[in-house]
Amino acid sequence: MEKYFDLISSQRYYHLIAFKFETKYSTQNYWKDCGISSKKNNFPLHDNSEFRIEQERIVTNIPYYNGERDYSVNGDGKEPYHYDLFVIELKKLNIFVFGFPFKFLAKTILKNLIDNKKLITKGSFVKPLLDKLIKLNSNTDFVDTSFAYHFSGLELMLTGDTNITSVNLDGDRPLDSPLYKNVFKKLIEGDECKLEKCSLKCETLKDDSRSIPKTRGNIHLDLAGNYKLYIHGSGNNIFTIPFIFSVLKKTKCLDNTLINPINNLTDE
Repeated sequence: MEKYFDLISSQRYYHLIAFKFETKYSTQNYWKDCGISSKKNNFPLHDNSEFRIEQERIVTNIPYYNGERDYSVNGDGKEPYHYDLFVIELKKLNIFVFGFPFKFLAKTILKNLIDNKKLITKGSFVKPLLDKLIKLNSNTDFVDTSFAYHFSGLELMLTGDTNITSVNLDGDRPLDSPLYKNVFKKLIEGDECKLEKCSLKCETLKDDSRSIPKTRGNIHLDLAGNYKLYIHGSGNNIFTIPFIFSVLKKTKCLDNTLINPINNLTDE
């Protein structure tokens, strides 16, 4: 398997935040605003007409992870530390997706960008319209020539007259289950049940040009605009991210918000 990324922090969940810029912005601007000299480390990138993916490594004296892995630059458990970051530019949508290996690191960088007026004055965060998405996919999976996905987990909030407030449906295809078809589908269509969070099992399909690897990923979404992906050791399933955002845009299942989504997450 060809490896497209050089990650020191793979095989873990990455927090993803999407932002739509109304003014001109570039990946070079992002690295500079994060305090990284763009391409100084010469990490791999993928660039085509639809999207651009860049990876960088931030070096800091702040420890953002206190666990079994050592992220110190010198391998001695002491400062400085380094952490992987990536950014995906969806060129035609003018949307950037920022990827962070740790929530505290994401909160710190986004807060600095907001406080220094690098973000909010230039656009807005992007959140998914999950109720619309599940209604559009109530009878079939999404498949096109290069990408496919289906729901693999649902966290439902009941708003009608009931003693039950929330229900989780997990499995390979919960929308195909009799429980969903006979009970929750009608409630969702009648707006008596809201989709709060979900996970989408995504797959890139055969690419004759071999510029995009065939890979799979399970992307988690919530109403506030938090996205999460467990990144494999190779990092190749990062390629599922630009495709799912393109689908959300095409189906008009994206909306804008000025509220930083990650502030809605509880501390781990």
